[in-house]
Amino acid sequence: MHYKSLSRIVRTTIESLAATHLLLIALAMTALLATTSASAQTVNQVRPYSGTTTNPCNGELVDFNGSIHFNEKTQIGLDGRIHFIANNNFNASGVGRTTRITYNIGGTMKTNSKFPSYPISYRQKSKFISTGSAPNFHTTFAFHVNGAGVQTNVTTESTCN
Repeated sequence: MHYKSLSRIVRTTIESLAATHLLLIALAMTALLATTSASAQTVNQVRPYSGTTTNPCNGELVDFNGSIHFNEKTQIGLDGRIHFIANNNFNASGVGRTTRITYNIGGTMKTNSKFPSYPISYRQKSKFISTGSAPNFHTTFAFHVNGAGVQTNVTTESTCN
């Protein structure tokens, strides 16, 4: 083979390797940026919420409805740990099924927590304030989030003041 042809083959091969190398670096950087930005999720919205809980002070079922303002940021670190920051507000009204006494309900949940991984649960305590002779009480809402980061259910636990 002639030396000019050989040098052209070597130069073409080196140029192809360099272009491939630069392309791989660019793809790796794009993937890293996509992973970093995809791992952070922000929620700032108001959602309706309703349910039933028991006033533990008198045993009466209380139906309530209202809304929760979710203001949350979730970020997954490179180590897989979940950093969860939230400032949620709950506002609702309720009615006792037997007494027909109304309740004003409000609560705030603030957290800046780190979890090892999903699934996670977080709690929000709300005070049910009676507008009549029924006793006030507190209910703690536990929000459960599955391995995919989706809220699956809410459980409640009530206590007398």
